[in-house]
Amino acid sequence: MMRTGEIKLVKCHHCRESIEVGVSAISLSCPACSKRIVVQDLHVDSPYAASKIETCGWIVVDRKGQLSAATVRVSSGMEVHGAVRASVVSQGPVIITKTARWKGDCCAPRIEIEPGAVIEGGKFRIGTE
Repeated sequence: MMRTGEIKLVKCHHCRESIEVGVSAISLSCPACSKRIVVQDLHVDSPYAASKIETCGWIVVDRKGQLSAATVRVSSGMEVHGAVRASVVSQGPVIITKTARWKGDCCAPRIEIEPGAVIEGGKFRIGTE
């Protein structure tokens, strides 16, 4: 039995259903749509490349981190201090800090770009996919 504080609320990136999960959970099947979802946060502090990244958690790219992927789907949101080269769809905010370098598309309900961030190209859209 879980004690209070040992659960978190995530949103399925497939069906957008809210789900309570244990904080130590890594992946599970969504009870609403039965699709496999990753619920753990992704912390990028070095070069990280993949064809597709999907998580219901947060993605944080540190100053020395470099995230490269064809597509990124994230539910909670994304904070970028380093480099991103990807097409990103987020159900949460995307924060591009002054030390960030971004190349690729971005669709999110809120996009913050701090002065000093380098945007090398891509289409930005506020809203849902």
